[in-house]
Amino acid sequence: MTLQLYIVKGQSEFIGIINPNTGTDNIIDSIPGDELIYCGVSTFDNNNHRFIFYGIDRSGNNRLYCINAITGAILSQASFTLNAGEFHYDNASNTLYTLYSDTGNILTLASIDINTAATTTITTLPVSGYGGGTTFFEEADHAYVIQNSGSFYSVNVNTGIITTTPAPTAFNELQFDNTTGIPYGFVMDGPSMYLVKINISNGTFVTIDTLPSGYNSIEFAFDEISHTYIYGNSNNLYSINCNTGIVSSTVFPVGINTMINFEMQYDNSSGILYSIQWGALKTDGLESKDAFDNIDFDIFPNPVSDHSLINFKKSYKDITISVYNSFGQFLVKKSISNSRYVELRNLTLSSGIYLLSVTCDNVYLGTKKVIVE
Repeated sequence: MTLQLYIVKGQSEFIGIINPNTGTDNIIDSIPGDELIYCGVSTFDNNNHRFIFYGIDRSGNNRLYCINAITGAILSQASFTLNAGEFHYDNASNTLYTLYSDTGNILTLASIDINTAATTTITTLPVSGYGGGTTFFEEADHAYVIQNSGSFYSVNVNTGIITTTPAPTAFNELQFDNTTGIPYGFVMDGPSMYLVKINISNGTFVTIDTLPSGYNSIEFAFDEISHTYIYGNSNNLYSINCNTGIVSSTVFPVGINTMINFEMQYDNSSGILYSIQWGALKTDGLESKDAFDNIDFDIFPNPVSDHSLINFKKSYKDITISVYNSFGQFLVKKSISNSRYVELRNLTLSSGIYLLSVTCDNVYLGTKKVIVE
């Protein structure tokens, strides 16, 4: 199997937020200068809320893009020329890893400096290539795992030591749930597709559920908070709970002119599903700069004061308000239970513009810009 990168060209590239319960897709901001995206070559930094992907600028230069997912700001776009893929971010060590091949098709595992795109070789692998979605990263053991030619190759990224175990079948869309320590994957059997739980120590797997057909392998993400696969096809966004096997679906996308999502990544620290995609920068006539407006809650007055309130349409059991500065840096978190409003008091914020991200009962409701005078 040889390494292949798929390139998709768009009108305008931008980052947005997807609500997996409703299929609503809201634009955060455009990505100026980005012309093309390598599909299947992205990852997410949960610690700093950064969407990292491989793309091409409008001058034809390959770049490693790092985007602040909260604000949409480009943090870095270093020149990057490797034939690389299968990005994984180790949130336990704040390190980005990738596989790349040279002209001799030798496969190498390396770490990447996000700001400069400089690579540090960890080890070469005894395989000639890989397919998209055939790797995962285990943060507890710092292990980069690759499925190839009937085997799993688990590389300890600290030592470079490779452990080989059998892979009894070809798995697609491998994901590792770092909260439970369980790897999952999709298995194709003729016209049928299954979600399975994998034991890579002995090569066995257990079927969880039969899946709807027609998934797009570019459009998938994994929610480690609720242990849920999220993937899309041309008409729907599916969510599959790995514990119960319950499948839910919603029409997708809703509220955006374009139906193609190149990359989806789930922020497992904030519970937000992000996307990098292309199309016209409008959502139902709403300019992208207004994408923070959300009908599920209101803040009044704004500019905020000690008497400002966040009002909801209904009461929630668990409410969490996360406050970020205009650069997307986390500042403070406020939690309250069993209420339909939150009073914004004692936040000790200096004058400026801030972002308030709201999650209620483990569902992300939206982000609003507020002003502190």
